[in-house]
Amino acid sequence: MKTHNVPTAAHDEAARSATPEVLRQATTSAPTKPFTLTAVGDLIYLRPMLPTLRARVPQMLELLGGADVVYGNLETNVFDLGSADEPEEIVPEAASGGTWMHASSAIAPELVAFGFNVLAGANNHAGDWGRGGMRSTIRHMARHELSLAGVGDTLAQATLPKYTDLAFGRVGHVSATTTYTPHSRAADPSGVAPARAGVNAIHLTPVTSLTPAAFADMENLCAKVGAMAGRVIEPGSEVEWQGSRYVAGDTDRLGLSYRIDEDHLRRNLTAIRQARQNSNFVIFSVHSHEPYNESQEPSDALVEIARRAVGAGAGLVLCHGPHQLRGIEIFEGVPIVYSLGNFFMMNNSLDIVPPDFSKEISERYSIDNIGRLTVPEQFATRNRNLFAKPEMLESAIFRFSFSEGGRLKDIRAYPIELGLNHTGADIGVPAPASSHVAERILLRLRDLSKEFGTEFTIQTDEAWPHAAHIADTNR
Repeated sequence: MKTHNVPTAAHDEAARSATPEVLRQATTSAPTKPFTLTAVGDLIYLRPMLPTLRARVPQMLELLGGADVVYGNLETNVFDLGSADEPEEIVPEAASGGTWMHASSAIAPELVAFGFNVLAGANNHAGDWGRGGMRSTIRHMARHELSLAGVGDTLAQATLPKYTDLAFGRVGHVSATTTYTPHSRAADPSGVAPARAGVNAIHLTPVTSLTPAAFADMENLCAKVGAMAGRVIEPGSEVEWQGSRYVAGDTDRLGLSYRIDEDHLRRNLTAIRQARQNSNFVIFSVHSHEPYNESQEPSDALVEIARRAVGAGAGLVLCHGPHQLRGIEIFEGVPIVYSLGNFFMMNNSLDIVPPDFSKEISERYSIDNIGRLTVPEQFATRNRNLFAKPEMLESAIFRFSFSEGGRLKDIRAYPIELGLNHTGADIGVPAPASSHVAERILLRLRDLSKEFGTEFTIQTDEAWPHAAHIADTNR
């Protein structure tokens, strides 16, 4: 089992104890009734298809709609491209989060029909279509009373908790992302400089630890080539090369770690603490692809962020980003899911992409006349390599049960598959997993969770084919 030697909730206790007493007098209250919360991962839901889903997977819609809180990560902009009803100028940015995601505004009422009432907006696709696309997304969600956290016209707005009032009490939600395009990071105004609309970002600086021999080679290279030429590199110092940092390790192993921007994290911890004071239960969500999509382990930085969020008052921490499941930790009684995986993955269903996307596909895969390919053909060319592993299209719906007072009772996982072997319009659309796929998903989740000391037995759940009762805090 890998040990994550990262700071825990106690890391921030010293800062809180140093706060003047007058600033520490706010009280908190707990939920007045038991409640359930259903969580799914990436909502790359780009076309309305509720009638089809009602016919094909009624049990899935029943599972979603049967919970008090339904959470998902809205990983697309929502607007009607070319419509006179859109007040904003919507322009694709030169860089995207990988795909210039956009969905029709018709998906908003369908998200409501599914049961969603808490959505995360901070992710690497929030800025794909610039300020106009982001503001239109916020407007369409608000029009249907969908709570969308993590994005705003200023950094303060993007960090601010969003609230949803329900029968058992008020839910607060803070949404952040460690993975984002540089232009999409929100900023507050400064003097005459206006604010920048964007996401609530927590910056991570990657640091690669090299063997002593490899680091000596890197020092030599940096001293002779490019912008570092002629500079004196102090012994034991870091070397920065092409936007990455390198240090000499004390072993013969290579390693990648991340430094958290402490100011960014503390801003979010304050938001969580405020949300806890102004609500009965707090969700903290983090979008994080690091270290890379293929990794089934979260970065140590994400583990630290999640655990410190618990110390600040989060009753549930939900992570997503790498398009596959990662393990579950029960930290100080609070569940942390290090990746919820995908729920919808419908990027192949787009009709319109900017020329930048087509050019990238043309150059990467040596396609001479990209104009001959339809948009789905371009995605098929890319996705056969990028999302070739079955783990990318195998996921789960998570159901959390909490007691009066907000304590975790249990967690259930309902395996789904998004159509690895499907074709056309069925690719990326969730359905209950078949027996052998469900077993594979649950065994993988169990093994990944052992890393965090989470043990559970897979048991059949009669309410859903091949589901699992994966955690029980009453044992």
